[in-house]
Amino acid sequence: MLLVDTGCTRTILSYNIAESAGIDLKTLGCASIGGIGGNTIVRELLGDIKIGLLDGETGKTKKVHVEPLEVICFFGKENERNPSLLGWDILSRFDLSFIKQHNEINLKRLNVQPRNHSVITLTG
Repeated sequence: MLLVDTGCTRTILSYNIAESAGIDLKTLGCASIGGIGGNTIVRELLGDIKIGLLDGETGKTKKVHVEPLEVICFFGKENERNPSLLGWDILSRFDLSFIKQHNEINLKRLNVQPRNHSVITLTG
């Protein structure tokens, strides 16, 4: 699960996701980011990165948007309680609407597709 953070420039994934994916954060470069809570050091993975966002689910079938990124950031062990944040690097590809009555946030893809964008269907 990612929190939608309209004040976040880049998507930042939690320490637990890096650990689950087998990413050794010590081998990655560091960057300082600032926010409402002050400055924090994150680790940056550079390259042709893809992140999947669940678009819909019917029974055992899931439709996933695979979003390409050139940089993905991770919170380090010292911030392992921080949740993953969905930033403008992905949010800018969608129209974003808040429906307060239903406590919903809806993302609708803009007409412009980033290179290497794909939609996949997973079953099982």
